[in-house]
Amino acid sequence: MEQAMFWEKASDGKIECRLCPHHCRIAEGKRGICGIREARAGKLYAAGYGLISSANSDPIEKKPLFFAEERREASLGMVQNVIANLPGPLAYLFNFGHVEIYTAAEIGRFDFMFVSNPREVQAEIFRRIEAYRTREAQRQARQRQTDMAEWFEAYHRLTAGRS
Repeated sequence: MEQAMFWEKASDGKIECRLCPHHCRIAEGKRGICGIREARAGKLYAAGYGLISSANSDPIEKKPLFFAEERREASLGMVQNVIANLPGPLAYLFNFGHVEIYTAAEIGRFDFMFVSNPREVQAEIFRRIEAYRTREAQRQARQRQTDMAEWFEAYHRLTAGRS
């Protein structure tokens, strides 16, 4: 968990988050209305910092002065490989580097540069891919069961009419 920005310690010991218009007053061990920012040990932390937030890899590349924006995304089901790269001794020492995501999609590759703790990001992506594949396999199994029940019902109706 990464220490958050835009907060102040209130006189009553709570943390006042200043990130959005809600200005949540968060007690120790609790989270704000967003469910992401959490008060711990008198400081505010961003619980979701650096985590994948959906079942897509979605880097956003902005042009200078924000005139244009390019979005690319690919389903986790399309991810073929994830590589964490620590480009040198300083990157290894300070634990930052690059994460490359290779997909079967047209886009091919996503590069995330200067990521904090790239090996943990890689591990989190692999955990999410595994969870996605498990959910997908369960969905397909349910679909097969439904299809089979419909086939047996249709067969029963067809054979019941012949007797």
